[in-house]
Amino acid sequence: MSRHQHVRNLDYQAVLEEDDYYSEGEDELSPEDKEAMRQGTAEVKAALGVEAHKVSIEQIEEALWHYYYDVDKTVAYLITKYIDPPKKTPKAPQKPNGKSLSFLYLSTPRVPSGRSTTGTHVGPLGFRLYSPQPLPY
Repeated sequence: MSRHQHVRNLDYQAVLEEDDYYSEGEDELSPEDKEAMRQGTAEVKAALGVEAHKVSIEQIEEALWHYYYDVDKTVAYLITKYIDPPKKTPKAPQKPNGKSLSFLYLSTPRVPSGRSTTGTHVGPLGFRLYSPQPLPY
């Protein structure tokens, strides 16, 4: 029988059932991880003190898992993320400082020359650059 016939007739469910790596309960923690999670959650709540009500158990457990049960890093993350996030200040729009390239456009040079006082310049590829203001170079 050809190999492609074998693959086409393969029963995928049967292969997955006998696979040692595939199981339905993969998301479950081992007993050691459950104990570490329980202890870490209690330590994080104690470290947060009166602010602990601002953070859910799921957020604490997710942070503990992310930081490999490091309580100090978890507390620092939870404080900066959920308890006392940095205040966002609206930035004022910046005024153009005269060096904006939005007014530049290219054209082919008429006479190859260096810099002129009118704000035009022949670039390295032979294009003439136009600017409403004199170029800084």
